[in-house]
Amino acid sequence: MKLKIKTMENLILLLIIGQVVVFRFFNVYEMMNKVILALIAMVLFGNFLNGRLTKISKKGEAGSIFIVIALLVLNGLFYGNNSTFKSNVVMMFYPLMNMFYLTYYIKKYQDRFYKKMIQMRYLINIYFIINIIVMFIQLQGNYFMVGVVTQENTLYQDLISGLFGYSMTAAVCYFSVFVIIYNMVISYMIKNRFYQKLFIAYNVALILIMAYLSIQNDNIQYFAFAPLALIIMMFSRNRLNTVTGVQKVLLIALVCVFGITIALGIVPGLYETLNDSVFYKFTGAIEHMYDGASVTHGSMERIALLVYGLIYASGWVLGKGFSYAGVYTKYTFGFVHFGNANIGAFICLGGIWFYFAVIFLYSKRLVNMIEHNALKDQKKFYGIMVSVFLVAASTSSIPLTDISIGLCVIFIMLVFGLNKYLEAHEGEIVL
Repeated sequence: MKLKIKTMENLILLLIIGQVVVFRFFNVYEMMNKVILALIAMVLFGNFLNGRLTKISKKGEAGSIFIVIALLVLNGLFYGNNSTFKSNVVMMFYPLMNMFYLTYYIKKYQDRFYKKMIQMRYLINIYFIINIIVMFIQLQGNYFMVGVVTQENTLYQDLISGLFGYSMTAAVCYFSVFVIIYNMVISYMIKNRFYQKLFIAYNVALILIMAYLSIQNDNIQYFAFAPLALIIMMFSRNRLNTVTGVQKVLLIALVCVFGITIALGIVPGLYETLNDSVFYKFTGAIEHMYDGASVTHGSMERIALLVYGLIYASGWVLGKGFSYAGVYTKYTFGFVHFGNANIGAFICLGGIWFYFAVIFLYSKRLVNMIEHNALKDQKKFYGIMVSVFLVAASTSSIPLTDISIGLCVIFIMLVFGLNKYLEAHEGEIVL
C-alpha cells in the first residue's frame, strides 16, 4: 500500500506539471483538474488507512483557512449561493488545491524533489528554448501552434505564447521568470569559473530575448516580475544583516542602473520604444485609476477596477457578492475586461478582507514550504517577499483562479525553496 501511495503521489505531481506544459495547450485542463482532485482524495484516504495522514497545516495556516471559508460562507449567506457563486468558488478552489498538494509533496520528499529539480536543468532549458523558437514563429502572424480553444481571441498579441496554450502570455511571463531565476541558482553551483560565466551570459541572453518578445506580445508584466524575482533572490543570497551583504546588493543595483542608463542614451529610439510599449502602461494605469469603466485599455483597467471596487462596490466589506457575476464576466460594472486581474474582481465581488485572507493563506503555506529550519528573521523576509509577489501577480493577472498561471507563479516559489535547500546543503550537491 505504501508503494502504491508513493507511485500515485508521483503521478499527481507529473499531472500537475502537465497542466502547464501539455494539458493547457490541448484545452483539457478542466478535465484534468477533476482527475487530479480524485487522485489526491485517494492519496489522502490511503494515508488515513495507513495511519500516516500528514499534518495538513500549521496553526497559522489553519487559521487562514478558517477565515477564507468563513468569509465565503458569509458572502453566500448575504448575497446568495447560485450557480455563479458556485462557479467562482470552483475556479478559486482548483489553483488552491494544486498549491496545497505541491507544498505537501515537497515537504514530504524534499531531498528527492530538489535533487530531481537540479537534474532536470537541461530539460527545463530545452523546453524553454523550444517555446522561444515557437514564439518567434508566431510573431510572423500565421497562428502557428497557438493551442486548442473554444472561444476566439481577436487580439493576436495574446496568442504569442509558445506552447503554453491559447492566450497564455501571463503563463509565459511567469514561466520565463521561473527559468531565469532557476538558472541563476544553478549558476551558483558551477565550480568551473569559465563555464559559470558562460552560463551566466546565456541566462542574460534569455533575459534580453524575453524582454524583446514581451514587448512584441504586449506582455509588460515581465518587466515588473523579472526584476522583482531577481531582487528577492539577490537579497536572499546576500544577507542584509552584514555590511558585506548590503554593499554587494547596492553595488549590483548601481551597476544595473548605470548599464540601463547608458543603453537608453546610446541606442537610438530605445527610450521612445520602451516608454510607449512598457513604461506608459504602468504610469497610465496610475493616471487613469479614478476613471472607472471609461478606461478600456486592458493594462490600465486593472488598477481602475481595484479603485472602483473600494469606492463603489462595497469593497471594504463583502463586495457585491460572488453570486453577482463570474470573475471573468466581461462588462461587469461596465468594465470591458472585468476579471483580467484577480485583485479587482475579488475586491468587487468578495471584498478586500477576503482578498487579503486568500493572499495570507497562499503566503503562509508557501513560506512554510520554502523555509523548513530557517531563522525567525528569514521567515519574516520570505513572508513579506512572497506576499508582495502574490499581490503583484494578482494585480496584473489571474493566478488565483487560473490553474496554469497559478502554477507558473508557484514554480517561481519552488526556486526560492531550492535556493534555501542548496544553502543548507552547500558542498554536498555537485553538478
